[in-house]
Amino acid sequence: MKQVKFFDTENNEIRGGLLLDNGDIICACCGGIIPADEIGPGEKSQAIILKIYENWIDFSEFIID
Repeated sequence: MKQVKFFDTENNEIRGGLLLDNGDIICACCGGIIPADEIGPGEKSQAIILKIYENWIDFSEFIID
């Protein structure tokens, strides 16, 4: 499991989350799960991973308005 920064294509926002070993993302903002087959790139992608963090970081700026 690693932290990621991703683009939420449905809400047009950058968010933080957890990339699970199976490729799914858990959104740190809402707790929703984005299945691996809906992660882009691609027109119908629900999310596009922008960065995968190797070390644990504070990504509260992506989850707190």
